[in-house]
Amino acid sequence: MEKTSVANLIEAETRARLAAEGLEIGLPVVTKAEIRASANKIWTAIAAPGSLVQFHPFVRSNPVERWHGADAADSVVYHSGLIYFRRFHRWLPGEGYCLELGVGARPSARVSWRIIQQQSSAKLAIFVFPLLDTTLPNDRKDAFLEKHFGDNLQHYLDSVVSGAKHWVETGTQVEPDQFGRNPIYSAA
Repeated sequence: MEKTSVANLIEAETRARLAAEGLEIGLPVVTKAEIRASANKIWTAIAAPGSLVQFHPFVRSNPVERWHGADAADSVVYHSGLIYFRRFHRWLPGEGYCLELGVGARPSARVSWRIIQQQSSAKLAIFVFPLLDTTLPNDRKDAFLEKHFGDNLQHYLDSVVSGAKHWVETGTQVEPDQFGRNPIYSAA
């Protein structure tokens, strides 16, 4: 990434905490999109409470528990019925945020959203780091990565940044599955 290296997206204290919880960090799945808008306009779009429904093509609702800042928390309810809980850990106004998410109390991914200002536009980048149970054998870790962090997640992330680009540039809310169906997150 231009201003922030991938290694810096997960702080040393977070790595230590996750290790103490029996989790190791895998390689990220990454997506980026150039958006014809200022970094501030993109920040306003992604940092508003409950904003995922505006630009996320697989989200039915985005109930907020508490907002905003490093202790923010919300839920993501997908069209498929799946629900993820997001717990924010870093809040960098105008630049992005970091969060952990999962289906239950134990997180399954560390996610970093970053905005990079350019001349007349900005890039939105999302990095999703899998969190793997250190007690699992490698073949089970590999199966988990293939199922949850493979092509379906790449399509998912590409759709999210495409949705953010659409929302910020046009002011029009995205439609469900606007950038294609996803077998995990789309309605059956």
